[in-house]
Amino acid sequence: MFLLARRSLAAAAAAGGAARSSREACTAPGQCGPRMATKAAAAGAEPGGGTFAALNVLGTPLKCCCTSPLTGYYRDGFCRTGGGDVGVHVVCAEVTEEFLAYTAARGNDLSTPAPQYGFPGLKPGDRWCLCASRWKEAADAGKAPPVVLSGCHVRALDYVDLALLQAHAGRVCRDRRRQRMAAEPPPAPVSQQHVEGWVCDDVRITTTKELTTTGGTVWSAAWRAAAFLAAEQAALLPPGVRVLELGSGCGLLGLLVARNVRAAHVCLTEQPGAALEHLARNVAANAHLPGMAAVTCCACDWEAAAAALGGRGGAAPGPADGAARPAPAEPGSSTCSALSVLDTRWDIILGSDLVYNDAGVRALPRLLAALMPPRRCACGRQLRAAAAAAEQPEPPAFYYAHTKHRFDAMDVELVEQLEALGLAVAEVVEAGAELPPPSPPPLSSLFPDLRCVVWRIWRPSCGCGAGDAGSGS
Repeated sequence: MFLLARRSLAAAAAAGGAARSSREACTAPGQCGPRMATKAAAAGAEPGGGTFAALNVLGTPLKCCCTSPLTGYYRDGFCRTGGGDVGVHVVCAEVTEEFLAYTAARGNDLSTPAPQYGFPGLKPGDRWCLCASRWKEAADAGKAPPVVLSGCHVRALDYVDLALLQAHAGRVCRDRRRQRMAAEPPPAPVSQQHVEGWVCDDVRITTTKELTTTGGTVWSAAWRAAAFLAAEQAALLPPGVRVLELGSGCGLLGLLVARNVRAAHVCLTEQPGAALEHLARNVAANAHLPGMAAVTCCACDWEAAAAALGGRGGAAPGPADGAARPAPAEPGSSTCSALSVLDTRWDIILGSDLVYNDAGVRALPRLLAALMPPRRCACGRQLRAAAAAAEQPEPPAFYYAHTKHRFDAMDVELVEQLEALGLAVAEVVEAGAELPPPSPPPLSSLFPDLRCVVWRIWRPSCGCGAGDAGSGS
């Protein structure tokens, strides 16, 4: 495996500075169409500079509005706004036939696809980030579609009273969303991409637009991770390997691993609720395939898991003093908890495009630090008191496929959080692969090219150099 030297993201951010932008209200019907930026000017910057708060109208972290169709000014599923967003697309709405007819009559046709703007055209029931002023205009006319409050950016309150938004929020029903998910067609074979050396065509995955998270879509980073792992299978995924995937979403990456690797255990995790239900449905649809007997589907809320481990003082996986030990996660288990995931020894941890909000930036590093406890170094230096009495296994490494320059500010903070917890980060490529062109420093380019890379995140040794970047897992 070839390791790339990593420039300090924090230093680069300081050198690059944040992109400046201005904000402007949507004042005419023609300005509120499907005209959206295809790349973020500065993914974490609010108009006028500063760090993007990512709050919704309720004052809580902004939730994903929709990923199918992929909405948002930054085309990331969230109703974020920033420089250049003339229309201020901050209202997450579920469009109706009545609203589509109304807005078309006002000169803003949202039903007709506009490929030049990456706009698929909407149909009743689709969720979309609408211009705040356009939604208010429709509300005044009695034609406003229902909204999802958790997905409406706080800037919507510059145009619409919270009471008015709340009056339209009751029309979005969670039970109806689950009914739609149940009525979706059965999973179809995955055929979008080919992974050299791996069987992909019989793995069946279904996506959904009904989730308010990013877990209902197959992201390109999952394919990039699969390609990397297939090329490095001998080193990273030997027979009998125990694999944990964080934030599995639709389950593509973990299911491809189970299909192609003679693993002892592949544990796919998601947030409890509808996202986990959707993941479990995809796992069940592939249960007949070779290798799938090793798969476990498990709930794992990062915040809760990190908080639970906080009580252990950062200790290695294992119960707190006097606490009952949860059953370890095992293949075939349908009652796997977050604590059982944390109390299982894993050989490798996987993930793809996991960080989309401030909460994730904080919780993911804490969870990884807990899953990679300090150990006794190969040189004999004692890194942790509990390691003095017995030899500790090397903690697993986390291989993370990540889209760079989608949210530069979050990338900077993520690396800072990881390093503050004693973890190291390096970009890796397959053995023999050509070096990619260097990326611009975070926040230094107005329109940086998005690039999907693989990061290796691991806990280094004591500093003597023994067992640092060279090992695969």
